Amino acid sequence: MSDTLKKTLEENARYYRLQERETLAALSGLPKGSIKEKRTASGTYYYLQHRLRGKMVQRYLGRRFPEEIAGQIERRKQLRKQLNEVRGALRMLGRKMDDDLLEPVRDFLMALGERGLWEDGAEVVGSWCFRIYQQYLGVRSYPVHTDDIDILIPLPWKGRTIDLAELLRRMGFVEHFHSDGSTSYIRPGLRVDFLSPRRRPRKTKGTGLGVVPQELVFIDLLLERSMRIKLMAGVWVRVPAPAAFVLQKLIVADRRSAPDKREKDLIQALSVARFVLGSEEQREELLEAWAGMIASWRKKVLASLSRAARDFPLEEGVVEALVARLTGD
Repeated sequence: MSDTLKKTLEENARYYRLQERETLAALSGLPKGSIKEKRTASGTYYYLQHRLRGKMVQRYLGRRFPEEIAGQIERRKQLRKQLNEVRGALRMLGRKMDDDLLEPVRDFLMALGERGLWEDGAEVVGSWCFRIYQQYLGVRSYPVHTDDIDILIPLPWKGRTIDLAELLRRMGFVEHFHSDGSTSYIRPGLRVDFLSPRRRPRKTKGTGLGVVPQELVFIDLLLERSMRIKLMAGVWVRVPAPAAFVLQKLIVADRRSAPDKREKDLIQALSVARFVLGSEEQREELLEAWAGMIASWRKKVLASLSRAARDFPLEEGVVEALVARLTGD
């Protein structure tokens, strides 16, 4: 197993152990059980009911429904679910992972950089962008396992002419065509997808790069604000500015129908938001990007943050700070 992979596994284990301790600490201060309602001729009464040493016990709460305690009980349920997931992840970290994954990705990114793709405006986006943030910007570690590399291409392409399709074929990738005309490139353990912003009216999909990108909405943000990250001596890639990454992930999360994908988007957004909130430059980037967004996009961001506050109670501080920064409250 490579040193890089060992480091990744150790970071993931530390992250989950920290999550376990924080979750247990939060659970210790929350009430157990459920609220029991009793109605009599003289009125309605509420009790906190829970099991203690095998016996069911009750504590009188009053004649008004205890909203605060009900909220604490609901939060406890969410934390218990989160604790189960954290402990499940800790168990899974013992499984063997493919230690040949990271080197091919590095070689692929280097090959594109040598041909000037990053210099001309293309970006690494998606989960591999998040991994780059983790490794090179110190973004809070969260396990990401993906064999997909997403490359965002600005259109119309104004950079140098490169036959990426031929380059990928020489690197052992097989070209796959999709129903919308876009192309992907796949070899064992690795898949490359090219993306571009959706334009109306839709024009030719030609890029001058020999590949046909998939057109998506909401990714314009990622091209408007970008940064360079040095991977090693003489090797760098272009990625979206972290502030833009956060806002775009929150927009997309609001549209997700699949719970697992929505959860991944929210967790990545909150993890990068920690870095953004701690950087004066990125806080300014965040406000500038927010100011330039249309009202419907802002609404999606705030809806996702509201969901994140419910689904990830341990991230409440990050969510509140982000809402306050965006809304000025």
